[in-house]
Amino acid sequence: KYKISSSISSQYSEEISKAVYYQNQKTGIPIYIIMSLIDTESEFVSSADSFIGASNGRGLTQISEIALYEYNRYHKNQYTSQDLYNIDINLEIGCWMLLQVKKVYPKIVGIEQLSWNDAYIAYNVGWTHYINYKEDYYNGYDVVHHKKYSALNRWKSKLSYWSTKFT
Repeated sequence: KYKISSSISSQYSEEISKAVYYQNQKTGIPIYIIMSLIDTESEFVSSADSFIGASNGRGLTQISEIALYEYNRYHKNQYTSQDLYNIDINLEIGCWMLLQVKKVYPKIVGIEQLSWNDAYIAYNVGWTHYINYKEDYYNGYDVVHHKKYSALNRWKSKLSYWSTKFT
């Protein structure tokens, strides 16, 4: 329906477009979900660092050191923190983590599969915080900092925007 590179303003728009389409084909995550993730986490800035200091989140999908460690351990890779600024690597790890949160983690703790909204919250704040404080996040509180943060509202806004372009 739309070409990704014409929908975003970035010096890397063509590279991001190719990486998004590749991850869509590889993982089955809908394009609008991947676009929403990137837009919410970094606003398409591949060199972005976490503005709230969340475990040194880096790159398009704000991959933390913990996520990088888990990805490397599972895939027997040796990506470094610096590699998280690489568009292809960052999206590879970010999409893998989102799928882990959405499909695998719920099975471990014996709950139903998560919605994309729940998956995003768990992706954004970490699985332990999601389990312990889910309702607070749905009410717009960032439990770690005890203030209004509204990550979910930002996510829903981006999701609404990108779903009109790619569904």
